[in-house]
Amino acid sequence: MKNMDYIVWIEAEEWSGTISDIDDMNTDVTVTFEDESKWIASFITYKNMYTLVEKYKGTGEYLGGKYFDSSNMIFVDECSRKRIEELIAYFIQEGQFDHKFSECDDIDYLMSNDVEPNTDQTKVMAYFMIYGDKFLPDNISSKLGITPTKQHLKGDIISPHPQLRNSRTMYRNETVWELSTGYQNSYDINDQINELLDSLESKQNALLEIKRNKSTSFMFMIVIQVRNEETPATYLKSRFLNFATAIGAEIHFDLYVSN
Repeated sequence: MKNMDYIVWIEAEEWSGTISDIDDMNTDVTVTFEDESKWIASFITYKNMYTLVEKYKGTGEYLGGKYFDSSNMIFVDECSRKRIEELIAYFIQEGQFDHKFSECDDIDYLMSNDVEPNTDQTKVMAYFMIYGDKFLPDNISSKLGITPTKQHLKGDIISPHPQLRNSRTMYRNETVWELSTGYQNSYDINDQINELLDSLESKQNALLEIKRNKSTSFMFMIVIQVRNEETPATYLKSRFLNFATAIGAEIHFDLYVSN
């Protein structure tokens, strides 16, 4: 995108790299702002609505709201990137964005909401997250002897984006303790992963105790921003896999590609 205020991710483009049948399709669209907030909505064409109705009316599933239950479903004439980006810009300009899109949490969609504006170099960020309903992040910091790069409590108010007028009050739906490398120029994701491991490997017993005594889950996220088709080495070494397995942590990737 040329507008550096936000990045638009269109799920349908992940299927084949391009969008076909733009007048008969539906797709999730995520908008990530520079303040790290991530917003999501579903776009569906009028033609696709009728296609789905015809396909499923025999089962009655659509009558039960299976396919049309989203409060953030946006009906459009076509699902091309150009059309989607035009509508997003219009919604922001007219103060309608926060009524059309819903802000989503990292955990809900297992996607990073740390997106850096386009630069000329490929960047990688890795972070480790402890998340759950009820625990005190400060206690985690004391137990591990590590200062997190980010933390918040379930129920904390999410600061509204300055570009959004009449924004609704939004609340965090998970408690999070996070340790991140931040974005770094990189051609091998293991450079960032190893930076995390250097801090966490010696804390394995403490992490297992945290998991036993608190209702928490663990996750590693590797975020890759590819620039100028310079893809970093993307493979996982046994050191990382063994540690993630030992503490029962999930591993997720988030990929952004820009020319």
